[in-house]
Amino acid sequence: MRITGIDISKAAIEKARRATYQFAHVEKVPPRWLSSYFTNDGGNYTVTDAIRRRVTFAQANLNDPDALQRRYDLIMCRNVIIYFDGRTREQVLDSLYRHLAVSGYLILGHAEIIRSRTKFVYRRDSVYQKQPEAIIP
Repeated sequence: MRITGIDISKAAIEKARRATYQFAHVEKVPPRWLSSYFTNDGGNYTVTDAIRRRVTFAQANLNDPDALQRRYDLIMCRNVIIYFDGRTREQVLDSLYRHLAVSGYLILGHAEIIRSRTKFVYRRDSVYQKQPEAIIP
């Protein structure tokens, strides 16, 4: 498994790379996960190196059609598209769709609903799926 984190903010990328969180930010994480995937650094929790090795980060603007470089099984784009105007939102959603693997999932923030015509299939609140490609015999 590989994870790619993308943000337009260089500061957000640097914070994500540190992968260190105060207890208040991880208190709802199940204790088993905390002990398996984090180290406790005297009150702060840091994601283990085993997980961090699987994560890469990139600064990019989702409004740029070349922002994404490969196909993803899952894209979590929470609380982002609400800031775009209608036309830009459609362009970003089209780009996300193109970069999802067949039957891949898109997870949006709770305030984000895809209301327009789209190729995404609504699965449940905030969860959409790329329609499987038609197979022609």
